[in-house]
Amino acid sequence: MAISGGVTTAYLCHIESNALRVSSTSRLRSECATVDHALQILARGEGCVVAGGDMPTLRYRLRMAGVTEEPVGG
Repeated sequence: MAISGGVTTAYLCHIESNALRVSSTSRLRSECATVDHALQILARGEGCVVAGGDMPTLRYRLRMAGVTEEPVGG
């Protein structure tokens, strides 16, 4: 999918074994969860899509909550 208009780099996120798992994708910005909403969704054990620009904040807040991140290639 070409990135244009309202489409942004995004990440499919879920937590498995207390570790953040992500895979890259593209989505309309309006389809991406805000950081606060993503934290609620992830806490329920569900997956969500987060805009690339929000990932550093999401990762930081998850680290503060004790969630690790899957190593690259892991």
